[in-house]
Amino acid sequence: MLSLTMISGSSIAALVTNPAEAIRNATFYYGVATAFAWTALAVMNVAWWRGQTTSRFWPVAGGLAGLVCTVKFLPLIFLFLPCALLGGYLCLAHLDDDVVNEHEPHSGGSA
Repeated sequence: MLSLTMISGSSIAALVTNPAEAIRNATFYYGVATAFAWTALAVMNVAWWRGQTTSRFWPVAGGLAGLVCTVKFLPLIFLFLPCALLGGYLCLAHLDDDVVNEHEPHSGGSA
């Protein structure tokens, strides 16, 4: 959450102080990608807890945003590796419906 606050906050501050310069700077877009990646992670996580799947938009777009953030902040991987691994798992889980529903109890009744 710290990365979301710092990077997205700096993007918002840059946009407020000088909008024309902010949208020409790649740092602004990294802030947007970070905020979107965290939002997608939250949406997929809540759906996973409920045993549901999301639309394909969240794992595909969120995974791409997360990948962009991972490449940009690779030297700091030790700070966000657990979130990146969880995000990767959730992207795969929401693209494959069977993985999301595997933690539900099966009604294996005996005949």
